[in-house]
Amino acid sequence: VKVDTKVGCGDARDVICDMVEKVGGDILVMGSHGYGLIK
Repeated sequence: VKVDTKVGCGDARDVICDMVEKVGGDILVMGSHGYGLIK
């Protein structure tokens, strides 16, 4: 499995959409603040 990590800065709605279009991956996995487990 190939994994690429990307970090963006700005308004989340715009940054996420722009990054998905730019990368063109098959799946998007995002974390939050790291205060808990991924659900």
